[in-house]
Amino acid sequence: MSIRQTYKMLWDGVEYEIKFTMELIETIDEAVNLMKVVQRCNNGELRITQSTKLIALVLNSAGANVTKEQVFDGLGEHIDASELGNITIEIANRCFLKTKKKSESQVKKPLRKRTRGKPSIPS
Repeated sequence: MSIRQTYKMLWDGVEYEIKFTMELIETIDEAVNLMKVVQRCNNGELRITQSTKLIALVLNSAGANVTKEQVFDGLGEHIDASELGNITIEIANRCFLKTKKKSESQVKKPLRKRTRGKPSIPS
């Protein structure tokens, strides 16, 4: 059980720590298709039902006992409805690998064109 990342989420006055294991990511992807969720969020076409299902899945993985209907009903009370898209994107981002930023020494520099014959010495 490899834990990629964790995320803390407050629900009904209790803070839950969600551990994004491969099993959880697979469950989420099968339930809501992560790539489509991200694509819809980026296009401004987020479906509330997908978000509520996603939030219920991650909360339950952390020990909460909540249904997608309860999450939907809790919009405004437990979750700020205007933040639903941000929460959805934040959860989806935790499912993907973080890439390390390359330092300048790690960035491949283009090879210089080799000249035929003897190497020339710049003057």
